[in-house]
Amino acid sequence: AHTVLPTGGGNMLLTPYGLMVAGQTTSSTTWPDSSKPYTIALLKATLKKHHQSKSSRGDDDDDGVTYNYTDPIHDFNWSWLPGFNGHDEPLHALSNGFGSYEGTVFIAGDNLVAKWSYKKRSDYFDDNKISFGRATAADNQPDYVPITENL
Repeated sequence: AHTVLPTGGGNMLLTPYGLMVAGQTTSSTTWPDSSKPYTIALLKATLKKHHQSKSSRGDDDDDGVTYNYTDPIHDFNWSWLPGFNGHDEPLHALSNGFGSYEGTVFIAGDNLVAKWSYKKRSDYFDDNKISFGRATAADNQPDYVPITENL
């Protein structure tokens, strides 16, 4: 479970990555680091491949089939915000960046001001110090990783 108790007024933020909810984890969660119990849960919505259910009726379509579109078209999945390792003091606010900071989320808490974003792996890491595995055909596309930087 991805349960957090709010510790500030601005603890929920809708972003291009999903809905972020900041707070203190509970004992029933899957958060792995009890020494940093303040973290951010992320709710992602992804489109399902739309499966149409059919029912036979002779008067609707040329093929005599009626399509039912009442099935949900999204999958909702909770996870922990990747690239954020938690904090040992309360989190109070989340804010979207704009302008040159578009795609960045700012995190504010007790003794914490940080920015979270995706960075190109090659721009952020020294390839001589970290092994990324073998090259594949997909390596011609930039590889992005989530990063939290303390400000």
